[in-house]
Amino acid sequence: MDVVVSALLFAVTLAVSWWRLAPSARDSLWAEDGRNFLADSAGSRVGGAWFDPYAGYLHLLPRLSADLVTALAPLPRYAVAVTAVSCLVVAVVAVVVYVCAGDVIGDRTSRAVVALVPILLPITSWEVLGNLANLHWFLLWVTPWLLLRRYRTRTGLVLATIGAAVIALTEIQAVLFVPLMLWHLRDARRWPPRVTLLLGLGAQVLATVRSPRAEVAGAAGDLSDLVTGYLVNVIGGVWWADAHQVGEVVASRWPLLVAVALPFVCATAYLLVRGDSLHRVATAALALGSLGAYAGAYLANGYHRAMYSTYTPDAWLDGFQYTRYGVVPGMLLVALLPLALSLARSRSARVPTLLITAGLLILLVVQATQLGSVHGARAAGPVWPPQATTVVDECDAGAAVGDASIAPGGPWLMVLPCSFVEDGE
Repeated sequence: MDVVVSALLFAVTLAVSWWRLAPSARDSLWAEDGRNFLADSAGSRVGGAWFDPYAGYLHLLPRLSADLVTALAPLPRYAVAVTAVSCLVVAVVAVVVYVCAGDVIGDRTSRAVVALVPILLPITSWEVLGNLANLHWFLLWVTPWLLLRRYRTRTGLVLATIGAAVIALTEIQAVLFVPLMLWHLRDARRWPPRVTLLLGLGAQVLATVRSPRAEVAGAAGDLSDLVTGYLVNVIGGVWWADAHQVGEVVASRWPLLVAVALPFVCATAYLLVRGDSLHRVATAALALGSLGAYAGAYLANGYHRAMYSTYTPDAWLDGFQYTRYGVVPGMLLVALLPLALSLARSRSARVPTLLITAGLLILLVVQATQLGSVHGARAAGPVWPPQATTVVDECDAGAAVGDASIAPGGPWLMVLPCSFVEDGE
């Protein structure tokens, strides 16, 4: 039965991920995808750029994917190929989460909901979905589930160990979940992926030391800015696709924002009070991971829009925009509801089951009605095929390299060696 459900989850996740991206977004290259990953792949042999740091850390999965695209896709189809590969990764993540969550979430329905969380979150498609530069967020989401699982077969253990290597060499923020390794510390079957994760994170630290991330201009705000930012970007991003709606709520109906946070607070309390030790560990990982993932990103990426305490009502109405740093914290938060539902059903607790089911259904309906309302930061283009033609024309005219504009525009350019372009024609 799990094989059938996994296949369905893969197909549904792949289809919905693709559908949630506007046609123009699917055919546009995004920022680092073109300027860094594809361009670096074109300028080196296969595998030559896999361990090259960018912005202070390693990006193994995007670089692997870029090599796949440059090796198999023609130049004018790069953008569509990148989108397809990125959606495939999200579909694989859905299956991995479904399988790995089996130890802590007993019933298949609740597990399936958890697996679908990334594509149900309203704001996922704004910037995170469908590109290589943001694949690391999905790997951060899968990390706690991989660490909570006990692998009972050699195949499962090998796959988990490979997965841990890919996660660690792609997403330095996976360090947030290292404390989960204290769970069943003496269980030898849990350690191959754990050791691999630690070694990969060690490589990330080395990369950061050797190629430090440039400091972002502007200082982070105080605690009130951090708390407000969590409420509007994480809680708000779970319920509303449109940041303007959240701005309206904060400006005139702020108790509503607190009210929609209550289901998650209640689910957390229920899990901690009524759950067993595994439920408590999973709950702590999800709840603290949600807070930690947002706080870490906020503190590491201080910028003036994060000074929420300085916002006037007009600023909330006209100036508030979501940040991608709220996406994974939102995923972790939403997962608390199906986790609590699974616990209530396993204990045949009628009232908690009814209440949690009602809350989860309301959330899913609200999210489902907004899935197609976010067109994404790439929707404005520029679409890639005409830009690919520009690169070819520049190279045909005798240039050493050809360059072209990519989304989100402005200074973002993709520069390709003409020797590579001519070989690919």
